[in-house]
Amino acid sequence: MLDDLPLPERMIYGTVVTPAGVVTLASYHAPPGVGWGIIKVQHAHRLRDWVNATPGPLIVGADANTPEIDHPDRDLVRTHWFTGLRKLAGEAGDDVMFGGRPEHRLDDAFRCWLERHPDDLARIRDDRPSGPLAVSHRTAKRHD
Repeated sequence: MLDDLPLPERMIYGTVVTPAGVVTLASYHAPPGVGWGIIKVQHAHRLRDWVNATPGPLIVGADANTPEIDHPDRDLVRTHWFTGLRKLAGEAGDDVMFGGRPEHRLDDAFRCWLERHPDDLARIRDDRPSGPLAVSHRTAKRHD
């Protein structure tokens, strides 16, 4: 576990030896901002710092409980606790880890795939011009 997180059980990691060398794997589950407030942002900052300090190949699977707007255009992605939000009083938000232009060395696998498949990205932009980039689940019964 990443022990210096406020809720360390939300991040586990380890290394595996492959024919290509050692790879670090991590699983992260962000605390929901509704219940945990600023701790969600603290987790994002600590995860970003860990990612940037971890050498070598790294794969992180994350249930980030964000973004609020997963826009097809990276520059229009908006997290729930974004930098500039008044309640952050000038501090950086969770967008440093989970925004469209994060401050770490990783990249979103689906966005990388879409960059290599521009026709699919164009179709998403046509179908959902304001996002989301993809729909992976629904949390409540919808009547649409």
